[in-house]
Amino acid sequence: MINKNELLFVVDENNKPLDPKPRHMVHREGNWHRVSVVWVINSKGQILAHRRSMLKDSGAGKWQICFGGHLNHEDSYQSGAHKELKEETGLDIPDYKLDLYKIHRSEKNVYFPDKEFQAIYYTFWDGDVANLVLEEEEVDIVEWYFLEDLKKLFSEKDTNWVEPEIFEEFVMFMENSANFRHLQTVLK
Repeated sequence: MINKNELLFVVDENNKPLDPKPRHMVHREGNWHRVSVVWVINSKGQILAHRRSMLKDSGAGKWQICFGGHLNHEDSYQSGAHKELKEETGLDIPDYKLDLYKIHRSEKNVYFPDKEFQAIYYTFWDGDVANLVLEEEEVDIVEWYFLEDLKKLFSEKDTNWVEPEIFEEFVMFMENSANFRHLQTVLK
């Protein structure tokens, strides 16, 4: 369950660390804070999506194409990404296989005022979703989605989905990256 008193990694508008604050205060006051997310991609070019638990305090029951969450005051971006992916899915991906795409500054949230520095990681995994151990407070179900299907869902503004701000940018990165083309030939 969400711990509203969890101490979050609070930063200033330039991403410089400040004193930690409880989660409920950070969101109520609109403080800048850090988040890590991980996109999981397989050799078919599919992205692992999940439906958020109905127990979530925002976006409950909505589909999302990344796993992650707020960093506590002791987390680095990478340790937070690793921890959140493991907690939500059971995947224990080594840090060296978590590739940082970028740190994205975001002031958009449809649920409440939210100012985040989001570390966006990606990793490759070709496992069976039936073997994942889902954290029921966070994730209801997971499914693989082809990129073309996600593009269509987001272009149609499907209200069952939370579209990341950087979706189109990340898709261009995927489609133009030698890393992704290489992955598809190596893992086939």
